Amino acid sequence: MSKKNQADKFASMVEGAQSVQRPSNLTTDEPARPATKSQREKGRSHPDNKDKFTSTTVYLEKTLHKRVKAALLDDDEDLSVRVEKLLAEWLENRKD
Repeated sequence: MSKKNQADKFASMVEGAQSVQRPSNLTTDEPARPATKSQREKGRSHPDNKDKFTSTTVYLEKTLHKRVKAALLDDDEDLSVRVEKLLAEWLENRKD
């Protein structure tokens, strides 16, 4: 699958998620803040970080997941951090 097809598929999944009703107490005006150094050291799932992070389930095609994991290992990057950055960028660009 080409990068453009992957991006189109991701965009269509995101558009589908936009139709989901969201609780009124959630706002999108507040920019995402990166985790502090101490939070990163403890890990996102550490009990001290439960007020800062939430977990979610995402279904990915197996071959895409393997390729993403390999690329993240090459870049020495965490999947959660990469997804958080991509979603923050998407939200920021969406305002335009």
